[in-house]
Amino acid sequence: MLEHFFHSEVFTITFVIGLYLINIKIHRWVQVPVLHSLLHPVLVTIIELILILTALKVPYETFREGEPYDSLHARPFGRRSRLHPL
Repeated sequence: MLEHFFHSEVFTITFVIGLYLINIKIHRWVQVPVLHSLLHPVLVTIIELILILTALKVPYETFREGEPYDSLHARPFGRRSRLHPL
């Protein structure tokens, strides 16, 4: 049942951005210097995503199918990208 939600692009984007925004609030709230540096929002979001997907037993491939920007990762950068379009 939950795998159906993870196939959705809207759910995937909302889920990741929501986690990130919550982690930004936590990062701003924590005033202890050591914890402040360890609770970087990007790092904590990645760890939370891994833990949530593992706990719900959702395969990464299923979660990745809901990612709308998958083609951006395969594109070459630099001068050659203009000469050899995909």
